[in-house]
Amino acid sequence: MFWILLLAFLIFILWFYFFFTKKPLTVTPRVPVVSGRLPFIGCGIDFIKNPKQFLLACIKQHGETFQLHLFGFDLIFTFSREGLAALYQIRENEASFTEATRTLLQLKLPPEATTGSMTMFHRGFRKRLFDGYLFHINNAIANKLSELDSTKGTFEIFSFMKELVHRIGFLCWVGQEAARVDYLRRFVADFEELDPEKGFQNLASLSWTLLSRKRNEYRALKDMEDVLKEIWLEREKRGEHVDDNLTSLHEMYADLSEAERYRKVALNVFQFHLASQANTYAALSWTFINILQHRRLCDEGLMRDVTRADGRTLDVDVLDEMNFVDDVVDESLRLAQQSITLRKVVRECQFEKYRVPKGIYLATLLSITNSAVAETEKSANEFWPFRQRRDPSDTRVSTFGHGFHACPGRRFALAIVKVFLVRALTRFDFTPQFREVCIPPGSVGAVARASHPCVVQYRVKEQ
Repeated sequence: MFWILLLAFLIFILWFYFFFTKKPLTVTPRVPVVSGRLPFIGCGIDFIKNPKQFLLACIKQHGETFQLHLFGFDLIFTFSREGLAALYQIRENEASFTEATRTLLQLKLPPEATTGSMTMFHRGFRKRLFDGYLFHINNAIANKLSELDSTKGTFEIFSFMKELVHRIGFLCWVGQEAARVDYLRRFVADFEELDPEKGFQNLASLSWTLLSRKRNEYRALKDMEDVLKEIWLEREKRGEHVDDNLTSLHEMYADLSEAERYRKVALNVFQFHLASQANTYAALSWTFINILQHRRLCDEGLMRDVTRADGRTLDVDVLDEMNFVDDVVDESLRLAQQSITLRKVVRECQFEKYRVPKGIYLATLLSITNSAVAETEKSANEFWPFRQRRDPSDTRVSTFGHGFHACPGRRFALAIVKVFLVRALTRFDFTPQFREVCIPPGSVGAVARASHPCVVQYRVKEQ
């Protein structure tokens, strides 16, 4: 027993030494390194308190390209025009978006839930499936709005939009069966247990996830698999073939064993919902908030789009005509986007003028780069949807991404926003019960959430 304990102690000492004393990786030529005072943790504590403020201070002191050492990771941050262009153009087999995302998500999720590639999402948003998605979007929004009180009432914007996008997402990724109350309740509960946002916003929750070896996460994923299996077996029993995403997934994994196929389908449904839910409900919330707070600014262009669409079938052609809403969404995302654009170097490569070793991460923070807009009538930090459309090759500002990693779900997200605005603004008058909406200073990752509840009062319009 003594020798076993001694061996365990020696292994711990070696682990401690490796993780807490390893030196930062370096690039050639060297860039300024911000490593902090603590081993392993580095500058991590200062960073997580207020990422934007900390990085702005680094830019002021070290210039637009520098290296951070935090929590055992080495990140090259770039904010120059040339550096951003190189970041979005670098090849996936050299500096990988997928591997960077997987590294972070595996803190919360079972490893199998982080497999896959961007190809899967491009397949899921094929034109052939989009008409079906629009059908579900229209029905889900109509049903959600019908649940509001018949004359007047209130709701909290972010909570309301999150419930709505849950319903839309599972209808699109699973099918009409997801509208069943018992199925939808289980899907949402399972997703909320798995959702990485929960872990990264609550370190105590993340600690329990790691200590329990992700027991609750594995259980939630298995339950999602069981529900999807039940839905598929019911379809087979009825001899029903539906041309939707669930069918497409089963066809894609037709060569796997039955058990493997059910598992892969469940993983993909979760990944689709994670990709859409992470940003869509927040983007819809901020767009709605900006419209409420800037009514005089938005009213003419917005009501022109809404009036033109009202009473028509909201198909792709009609939604594509709503150009002013596109501008409102883009500006709302520009101001609310808190994401770190991250690439993990998987083999030594050339990045701008630097030779970068394997293991380093390349990064930028969108809440800083998205301020790089032309100073015209309004400052960069003000909502102004009339800014000139940017050159697509200008990577200083990013809302739906650039190049190969541009969001394949852009049209899907815009469709949700546009259908909601048409259905809601033609039926209700809204009065915000808040004045200012703030982003928490420690916010990082995805589109921001608000620091306080955003309650809105609604009243049915007189006919």
